[in-house]
Amino acid sequence: MRWTIRRRLTLLNTLALAVLLAAFAALIYLLQARAIIERVDEKMEESWRQLQRDPRLIEEPAARERWLKESWERDEVAIGVFAPDGRLLAQTAELPAGAMPEYAVNIPQEAPPPQLQFSTQVLPIVGERRQLLAVLPHNGAKSVVIFVSDLAEAHRRLAQLRAILLTVVPVMLLLAGLVAYFLAGRALAPVAALEREARAIGAESLDRRLPIANPHDELGRLTATMNDMVGRLERSFAEMKRFTADASHELRTPLAVMRAEIEVAQAKPLSPDDMQLLLSSVLEECERVTRLTDQLLTLARQDAGMLLRRQRVDVAELLGGAVERLRPLAEVKRLELKFTSTPAVVDGDPDQLRQVFVNILDNAIKHTESGSVTVTLTATEKEISVSVRDTGVGIPQEHLPHVFERFYRVDKARSRERGGTGLGLSIARGIVFAHGGRIDIASKPGEGTTCTVTLPRAPAER
Repeated sequence: MRWTIRRRLTLLNTLALAVLLAAFAALIYLLQARAIIERVDEKMEESWRQLQRDPRLIEEPAARERWLKESWERDEVAIGVFAPDGRLLAQTAELPAGAMPEYAVNIPQEAPPPQLQFSTQVLPIVGERRQLLAVLPHNGAKSVVIFVSDLAEAHRRLAQLRAILLTVVPVMLLLAGLVAYFLAGRALAPVAALEREARAIGAESLDRRLPIANPHDELGRLTATMNDMVGRLERSFAEMKRFTADASHELRTPLAVMRAEIEVAQAKPLSPDDMQLLLSSVLEECERVTRLTDQLLTLARQDAGMLLRRQRVDVAELLGGAVERLRPLAEVKRLELKFTSTPAVVDGDPDQLRQVFVNILDNAIKHTESGSVTVTLTATEKEISVSVRDTGVGIPQEHLPHVFERFYRVDKARSRERGGTGLGLSIARGIVFAHGGRIDIASKPGEGTTCTVTLPRAPAER
């Protein structure tokens, strides 16, 4: 049998109620038994208190007989009056034989106290009777009075109470289990409806959302979380489709160029100079395909979880090497490349960080026709900041939120002519995030662009 949530809820609720009812029934039974026994004791004590108030009841035979009779008729208390030697002086007809305890016989003779006193003791239940012993001075000696109450009626009433509890408690548990099963079904009905709605959502219908009946309860919050998950899946599918389409387009362009040039070479004989030009063009397209393939591989590794070979990295030295590597590109365009730094060390992967700085510097130089590119390294107590500022054309405000998206180009035609793929900033952001840092871009058209990379400093540097 499958233990569904409905059955488990029903079982747990029924078990919890069974424990509570059993405890409640036991408490009622114990309290009722105690009350009945206390009532029996009160009747016996009332009889000997009556004797205490009127000592003539033990001294005068007529008064004693009347007292014995009234005690039985009123409270059903049997009384026996014994001499110190165990001889029976008076009793009610209902007093059971052998009611005189052995330790109450031959009580030592003592001088009578100045006033009447009683020594009482409630004896354990023997059979279905309860006894009370009273010792009092009488005629210069101590007499013994035995009070006996029959517990048969008390036991009968307790048996009736047990029968009622043993009948009512299972019936209540059965009814409670049925009610719990019904209520669990009502409570879980929205879950079944939610399951049907969720089954209807597939890869082709990720734009659908689950209905939220009550956004403030647990099920409503769960439904909202599932809708958020479906939304993330929808965005991931859309990005994957766009990524696949863009990658295919980027790979198709250089392949088409190479195919066209090879077809031209096959169609007619070429001179050595023309053949050299054709081979150079094919080699350039191969390099573009290789660069794009390497970038796609890097992105795939980032998506799978980038593994960093962390070590202590001197950012000033690393950044200075990147600047010198790209200085020839700046000199070709007659750009002034400035670099200022301060000592700073981070824990990171030097190869990955070098790729970040090279990509940012390469973008700045490519998109700057005149002026300068300024690289600044600053450090605070907890983090370091690398700022690359150019005097290029800038980026329109509507494009800034998308510059880190894969294959996104502000000017698609010009970027492709310069060999850009639109993946450099996306790769740089993934590497910076993997190092626990952040990357930001600020730009104004006609004034230039500033890209800032912030990384946490190494612990020993703080």
